[in-house]
Amino acid sequence: MTEKVDKSLKEVWEWKEACYQEIKNMTSEERINHITREADRILEEYGMETVECEDGYRRIQKKQRSIVSEKKEEYYVEKNL
Repeated sequence: MTEKVDKSLKEVWEWKEACYQEIKNMTSEERINHITREADRILEEYGMETVECEDGYRRIQKKQRSIVSEKKEEYYVEKNL
């Protein structure tokens, strides 16, 4: 009897294995630093940021930007939160 495994599930298993291979020889501290750097890189890549909430937790949101026009040129300025 042959089990059918969805292609997307196989891809997830492959990603999981690749991630494991990447960090398997690291100490716990190195793993945490690696994962934090990767998360920061991904947030930056997608224009996201973390914001501290009143309860002490952090949430992810899209970076706030405003457009200012001067002499037909547009400048993108990040708002300070």
